[in-house]
Amino acid sequence: MGFFVGTILALIGGIVMSHSRVLERMMLPVAVLANVTPIVVIAPLFMIWFGFGSFPKILISAICTFFPMLINSIAGFRSVDENNYEYMQSLHASKLEIFLKLRLPNSLPYLFTAAKTCMSMSVIGAVVGEMVGSTKGLGNIVTQSANYLEMDRMFSAIILLATMGILMTNVVRLLERQLLAWHRSER
Repeated sequence: MGFFVGTILALIGGIVMSHSRVLERMMLPVAVLANVTPIVVIAPLFMIWFGFGSFPKILISAICTFFPMLINSIAGFRSVDENNYEYMQSLHASKLEIFLKLRLPNSLPYLFTAAKTCMSMSVIGAVVGEMVGSTKGLGNIVTQSANYLEMDRMFSAIILLATMGILMTNVVRLLERQLLAWHRSER
């Protein structure tokens, strides 16, 4: 869930910032601040503010996902061949048409690259949330196992987390292959 929330917010921010350098200069420092602040420091604060339910864990996971997706979306939405852009302008294409037919398709390699990174980052965020303020989840199992020196249980949780990350990244990879079969990066 955190992956989807972080990705959607980052895509919205990427669209806005890729169209306006002024907004980018205003908003990007806030995003950088959120990115450079260690998530393990923010997590306890979120637990205090938002309780020990799912919401703070989703928020932590979304924050971990947000920055890589934002940076790649800005770069992707701006990675337009100038000749194609001028051609569409000469046809009097609207900004929406230019976005849907030129900017979005050209940004997909950037977005999928970010999604592969963000998948593992979202798992890390969820685990941190579970380690800090949860009585359930694999993050909690790792913490409890460490406290009681239950190495077999800890390694089982770690292996499950690694497997989860690999599977989720491969799902994104398969989706990328399907949607970008036309792109030179998939040849």
